[in-house]
Amino acid sequence: MTKPFIFLLLVAAVPSLSFAASFDCSKAASLPEMLICNDQELSKLDDELGAIYLRAKAKAPDQTAFKQQTRAAWKWRETNCHSKECLLTWYAQRKAVLLEIDSVGTTKCLKTGLVKLKGFVVSEVLTLEPDGRQSMVYLLNTQKPVCIHVEPIDIGEAKDVMANRFQLVSYSAPAINDKIKQYLFKQVTVEGMLSTDNVTQYYAVSDAIDVKSISAP
Repeated sequence: MTKPFIFLLLVAAVPSLSFAASFDCSKAASLPEMLICNDQELSKLDDELGAIYLRAKAKAPDQTAFKQQTRAAWKWRETNCHSKECLLTWYAQRKAVLLEIDSVGTTKCLKTGLVKLKGFVVSEVLTLEPDGRQSMVYLLNTQKPVCIHVEPIDIGEAKDVMANRFQLVSYSAPAINDKIKQYLFKQVTVEGMLSTDNVTQYYAVSDAIDVKSISAP
């Protein structure tokens, strides 16, 4: 019998240890949920995050994107967090993200034009429609969501959204495109022209920043 299986049996056998949480501990089914329900510190963090979540949800400019991001974060926790240490890190990261959204009303939002942002360069493979071709894109993943003022070109209304992923492309300097690839998975400072006509909350897989310079901090 493996240790994880033994742990699950022990948790199920000691319901009196359950503390309050933002979900019904009597229905806890996953290992992360059981860890939360049977640890006072984690349960307290869950209650705190639940309150912050409700405030952030009320202020999120794009409710659909907010729900998608929330679902993705929860799924990552359920799949990857098998220890208290992992859950502590997850709660800290989620708290930081939700507090940024909660403060959107007092945050100065960036508009189309020259910007300077810090973050990590990551890559992603996109499947292009309708022929199914795949294309590699490079993105700047900021540590915290950034408030962006979106001005649609054709349809839709102007609005403020929170984004933390921006596609990196240099139209005027092909050499910079090669430099972007060299910084993959590294922290950088990017200066360039931000385009907000197709930036959406948390998912900015588009030509969002025309990079003029990129360097390690």
